Amino acid sequence: MRTAVPTPWLLAALTLVYFAAGKLGLSFATLHSSASAVLPPTGIALAAFLLFGNRAWPAIFVGAFLVNVTTAGFDTHLVKPVHPAALQKAMEDGESRDAERVRATARLGP
Repeated sequence: MRTAVPTPWLLAALTLVYFAAGKLGLSFATLHSSASAVLPPTGIALAAFLLFGNRAWPAIFVGAFLVNVTTAGFDTHLVKPVHPAALQKAMEDGESRDAERVRATARLGP
């Protein structure tokens, strides 16, 4: 399967959408300002990695960095953006027909 190549504008839009979703999710935080049970950016990161592969990680990294810097300060801003990259690496390591089924389902939608 051939994936579309994201343009710089698409990557910038992905960063903004990830940032907005991150701030929305953190608005539901009750005990700590940087911990929430609602995680909309996770779905956005997964969809971006499924659609664009490794080419999406810089946009996700920058979006996660901005969410963390504007929420909790500079204490954990370099640790949290690693999670989407680890997700992509895990998908690459275990990529098989199961991953292809997930991509096909994501393309079809509800």
